[in-house]
Amino acid sequence: MQRFRPHQDGVEIALANFSLTFAKALLVFCVVLFIMIAPQAGKDGTKPKAEFLITVDWSGEGKYDVDTWMRLPDGTRVNYHNKESGVVFLERDDLGNVCDQTTQAAQKVNSCQEITVIRGVVPGEYVIALHLYSANGRATNDTAPPVTAQVKIEKLNPSVLIVWQGNVVLDRIRQEKGVTRFSVEPDGQADEFSSDDLPALVYTENRS
Repeated sequence: MQRFRPHQDGVEIALANFSLTFAKALLVFCVVLFIMIAPQAGKDGTKPKAEFLITVDWSGEGKYDVDTWMRLPDGTRVNYHNKESGVVFLERDDLGNVCDQTTQAAQKVNSCQEITVIRGVVPGEYVIALHLYSANGRATNDTAPPVTAQVKIEKLNPSVLIVWQGNVVLDRIRQEKGVTRFSVEPDGQADEFSSDDLPALVYTENRS
C-alpha cells in the first residue's frame, strides 16, 4: 500500500532549510565581526614585544637636550626627526626641560631619560650615537658645562640581561659622540660590541 507524507513534512523541510541558512549567515556575520575587532599589530596601536631596550639617562643643574640616534642594518636612522623605522622605535624623546627632579649632594637637579626599543630580531649591525642638541636654551655650536649620559643596552628575552653599558661625556652644544656599534644575530643574541671607528650619524663628519 502506498503511503503519503502528511502535508506538515513540507513545512518542516522549509523550516529546516531556513534554520540552516540562518545559521550559516550568523556564522559568517560572527567571523566578519571577529576580524573587524581582533587586534592587529601595527594597526590598533599594539606593538610586537620588545627584544632590546636602550636607555640614556643624564642629570645636571642645567637643562640639557640629549638626543639618541641609532642606525639600523638597512642604513635608516631613528632619532627625534624619525621616531620609528622597521623594528626600532624611539619610545621617549626627552627634551630636558620638564624632567623629574632628584636630589644629589643636597641640590635638586634634573633627571632625564630617553628610551629606544628594538621590537623584533633583524640581523645586522646597529650603531648608537648621542647628540647634545641644546643646553640651557642655547642651540648654537658653543661650549657647555659637561653633562654625563649613562647608556645601557638590555636584552629582554627570555630574561632581562644587561649586554652593554657605559658613560658618554658631552661638553659642547651640537656635539655628536658615538656610543657603540653591535650586531644582532639571527638567534636574537647581541655581540661584537665596539666603540672604535664609529661612523657619524648626525653629521657627515664627526665633530667633537
